[in-house]
Amino acid sequence: MTDHDGEQPKSFIITFIEKGADKTVVTLHEDKRHIYQEGDYVTFREVEGMTEINNTKPIKIIATNPKTITLELDSTGFGDYFRQGIVENVKVPKTVEFHSWE
Repeated sequence: MTDHDGEQPKSFIITFIEKGADKTVVTLHEDKRHIYQEGDYVTFREVEGMTEINNTKPIKIIATNPKTITLELDSTGFGDYFRQGIVENVKVPKTVEFHSWE
């Protein structure tokens, strides 16, 4: 699947997930720098401990730095992260508006 930029979805290995009330911080494996940007959407699989995050609907990224992504997600009711997991970006439809030539 591709989107407007023609890039294939990318996945990265998770090393830690920090729970929060208004945001959730995900630390990614240090071998690779992620390519995610604010406004991207991601899904999770194979996370142990915090299994509630697996196979959810796409979750919006609200902040990034080279090794972490911050999600728009209240994870306070989730179990504690134990180990493993994969995060993958999801191409969601975007509305594009055009102005009339008239």
